[in-house]
Amino acid sequence: ARGGILHVAAVHYAHAVQAALQAGDFQLALEHARRGNSCAPDPSTHAWLALLSAQARRFRGEHELALQAAEEALRTLSDAALGHQDRWFEAAAEGASAAFRVGDLERVEGIAAMLERTTLNTEPRPTQVAMIARVATILLHASRDACALPLLAWLDRVEQRFSTDSILTARISAARGFRAFREGRWLEYRRLSLIGLEGSERAGDRRLAAALR
Repeated sequence: ARGGILHVAAVHYAHAVQAALQAGDFQLALEHARRGNSCAPDPSTHAWLALLSAQARRFRGEHELALQAAEEALRTLSDAALGHQDRWFEAAAEGASAAFRVGDLERVEGIAAMLERTTLNTEPRPTQVAMIARVATILLHASRDACALPLLAWLDRVEQRFSTDSILTARISAARGFRAFREGRWLEYRRLSLIGLEGSERAGDRRLAAALR
């Protein structure tokens, strides 16, 4: 019975972390995550708390700690055979983002390879598409174009399935647009960037819209 109560408490704290992140109180988010982990959460909830902690650390500019938290989420999800779900893809993208910011490009490439292996044989999911677009863009920023190409090719294949989803269209267009920029295709870069900007504004994603302006 006590284990059940602790599990409920851990989930409650995970929701509290989400609320604090949305409110922009990243210190409070981390405090809630710490308390959630003190409740002996099950592997799925522990991974969720680690993922949320990685997001809070990213917003605070604590990229080494963000990478550690994202890796913990990935490891827990994989060890518990809970991988390849939405949070797994989110953790992979958080890990790639943090690794890029600390200059660990080998780890960024490793995450990309892991995503490629996983993605080839799965039915595409919205979160999966969004996170792969994010990682592909990170790879392009890191000048790891060869690693980005398989992910971009996969996005090209599945893009039509999500043509009515403004935010996914925006994210895919942003990734493809930056590839065009890298290759010197300026008109195509401008066209795709405008599609991404319009889609992100329509979906209310102010962060992506600001990056595309």
